[in-house]
Amino acid sequence: MTTAAPRIHASDIALVFVGGTIGTAARLAVTLWLGAGAGLAVVNIAGAFLLGVLTAVLTRSASERNRRANLLLGTGALGGFTTYSALAVAGADLAWLLFAALIALAGVIAAALGFALGGGFGGAQKRGGS
Repeated sequence: MTTAAPRIHASDIALVFVGGTIGTAARLAVTLWLGAGAGLAVVNIAGAFLLGVLTAVLTRSASERNRRANLLLGTGALGGFTTYSALAVAGADLAWLLFAALIALAGVIAAALGFALGGGFGGAQKRGGS
């Protein structure tokens, strides 16, 4: 038994675009405020944490509203806010490589904490809609 691939609608693309624009602008603001190194750390760790919370909250039910919220806030805004690709480019220097590794590790920990805070680990609500 095979399932059909999900259809992509123009409104889905618009949600990701709008969210990505907002997230990218927020990342720029944080980077200008804190500087390149600190800004890079803050956006990636905070973004991972917020994505953990968002994922835990939105996976409680498989509604269309949650799917669209994930496109706008997760894929769009937090995808635009975080910038792990900048860590990869910065990692060309040995000191930046260590910095990038520490930020990546902190991001994983922050995402797990956010997911737990959002009720994702053994939360009281059941997932899957039944």
